[in-house]
Amino acid sequence: MLIDFTVAIPTYNSEDRLAKILSRLQTQIGVENLNWQVIIVDNNSQDSTAKIALEYQANWIKPGALKYYLEPRQGAAFARMRAIKEASSD
Repeated sequence: MLIDFTVAIPTYNSEDRLAKILSRLQTQIGVENLNWQVIIVDNNSQDSTAKIALEYQANWIKPGALKYYLEPRQGAAFARMRAIKEASSD
């Protein structure tokens, strides 16, 4: 199935923001006819970012997938490139 679009979230030490972002994405309306995905790329965070992402992934209720990836190489460019690599959309 073709993915219409990807929401990529490159993140580093974002435990204070990530849950809010994912909650908002989870409650989107008017997207029933879209095939979309959310990708979280954790850029080697030292806080609870991974735990939060994995908890949301386990309970994700949208038809689109929520995927979590760890990018161990530090730097925004590495995280962005990983998101592009993992995305299933154009």
